[in-house]
Amino acid sequence: MKQVKVFAPATIANIGPGFDIFGVALYNIGDVVEARLTDSFKGVRLAEVTVASDSAGVKDMPKDEGNLVFPVAKLIYEAIGNHEVGVEIRLVKRMGIGTGLGSSASSSVASAVAVNEVLGGILARDSVKMLAAVIEGEYIACGSRHADNVFPSLLGGLVFVEDAASFKFKKFGVGKDAFFVIASPDLVVSTREAREALKASPYNIKELVRFSSSTVKRFIESGTGSRFNAQIPDSVVGSGSRSVVKAYIEGTLDVLSGLLNNDVEALGRGTLKDGIVTPVRAKLIPGYDAVKEAALGVGAKGFSISGSGPSVFAVAYKEDCEKVKNAMLGAFERHKITAKGHISAVNNNGALVVE
Repeated sequence: MKQVKVFAPATIANIGPGFDIFGVALYNIGDVVEARLTDSFKGVRLAEVTVASDSAGVKDMPKDEGNLVFPVAKLIYEAIGNHEVGVEIRLVKRMGIGTGLGSSASSSVASAVAVNEVLGGILARDSVKMLAAVIEGEYIACGSRHADNVFPSLLGGLVFVEDAASFKFKKFGVGKDAFFVIASPDLVVSTREAREALKASPYNIKELVRFSSSTVKRFIESGTGSRFNAQIPDSVVGSGSRSVVKAYIEGTLDVLSGLLNNDVEALGRGTLKDGIVTPVRAKLIPGYDAVKEAALGVGAKGFSISGSGPSVFAVAYKEDCEKVKNAMLGAFERHKITAKGHISAVNNNGALVVE
């Protein structure tokens, strides 16, 4: 009977001062789910989980129906309402867990798209049922229904998440001048742990996300030539610094403008303006400051943490990427940490049926 294989890409979420609202898809890193129709049963069955990663984070991953690909697949199966056949799925886990590159999102998206495709592609990629299913995968993985990993993995490009709860977002295609140089140390930082660390921040992170989202929305609607000049609510600042919040918002707009206008300098400059989220999470990554200094020292235009870490990324022109990657890996090595490097422009396609 019919079967399909789907690849869902890794992602960089936040991109510096875009916490919970920005995400981009990458090339060549990601997970694969195979889905096959069967008339031997009805419903969804997880037949196999194959681990194709040497990351320590995958050792304890559930290989039965406790794996998040199963409930996500079941949601899609039930949303389509085809109960005449069953669907058997197989996960090929290529990504490590707790890397900061959207590992759970990649698995969720690959599962959702594979089941949808094998059943005839009934659901549109941007349909509420599809979006709800992949967000549920994130909730199962980390206890938070954030969308800055799953939406770009599903749809590709740059995704601005205006409001994950109501599935409001905008996708943008990105030019090919800006490259991300990723260094993934052999460490694990769970999303739960990274989010927990933010509770000690003097800033109101929830209000910061709400304010930055509304500011970006206005920025998009008025054109990228506008600049930030709005009053910052006291509820965002908390007991922190208003100037730090201002720099954060300006950085958010620089990141957006850089990606939309293929402007590497603006993108890089923006990633460096987060004085709120990144400093807290950087403490969870040994050698972070040294790796950042090494990257900027050989021509990188920006630097920050990918998602919740421990992977970090630099922004660079294509011709500088190899030396930036080597500098980052060397800095980790000097801290006795093994890391893997990867170079990617923004993948504007998202999840793909590969067979």
